[in-house]
Amino acid sequence: MAIKEMMEKYGKPDEATPTMMIWNNNGVWKRTIITKEESKHDFPKSHKDCMEQTVYYKVPVNKAMMIDEFDGSVTIDSIFPSFYFQQILV
Repeated sequence: MAIKEMMEKYGKPDEATPTMMIWNNNGVWKRTIITKEESKHDFPKSHKDCMEQTVYYKVPVNKAMMIDEFDGSVTIDSIFPSFYFQQILV
């Protein structure tokens, strides 16, 4: 379902493997990844994710902890100026 939605929205992926499809620089996103294997999350309630989307955003060091506490599905990349969201498409 998620792959079909992303292909309708962004066209063919830039990269594809047997376990994932990747679109680069699609819309406002630096990258969108759809994985075959879902990852389990328990925040804010138990669910499974199959999509990761990344944006460029330089997070001020003094705000990183606040973002981490705000949502367990938001991850900050401390090496590159970006963070990504993991989400499920229903």
